[in-house]
Amino acid sequence: MGEVAARAFVTRRTLYNQFLSKDDLYRASREALLHELAEIYVDDIPPRISTSDGLRYFAQACFDLVSDERSIELVLSTVRDSEAQPWLVRSYQRVVRDRLVRTCELFVLQRTRRTGITRENPRHIAEQFVAVIEAMAIGPDIFGGARLLRPNDVAERLNVVANAYGSMLESDAPATDPGHASRYAA
Repeated sequence: MGEVAARAFVTRRTLYNQFLSKDDLYRASREALLHELAEIYVDDIPPRISTSDGLRYFAQACFDLVSDERSIELVLSTVRDSEAQPWLVRSYQRVVRDRLVRTCELFVLQRTRRTGITRENPRHIAEQFVAVIEAMAIGPDIFGGARLLRPNDVAERLNVVANAYGSMLESDAPATDPGHASRYAA
């Protein structure tokens, strides 16, 4: 707390007037980051575009959100502090990840109403899709790798993922098994 007070150019007493403990200060800092991410979140996909274009739009918005430095900082915090701060994992899940999955799931539901995809599959498809984008965006930060992808490479990979899932959703064949999307992605 003394180091934080010094960096903020305030006394420790002033800092303790605002925050009861370092845990309280940490929680406030993480909640501020969550609030900032909630403000830049894109919560719908334009309805009058093709399935692949909608998924491409969402993939880019999802990638931008989860590769934002604030999001990466939060993910690293959840990995590092999950045992001591279980609320942080739940908050990140609720504010960021669940919202991304729900947005994608609603789009998938709209596109699959007349197909053989069962009601459980849109959620599974959305979770897979978001997980692929998250892995592209934050994998290097979580696993200590270098950011080797150039912006053109990212756009190309997002395009491949969107097209694979778009092809699967636009096909006439029912998606009755969980590996259906991965066959298209392959």
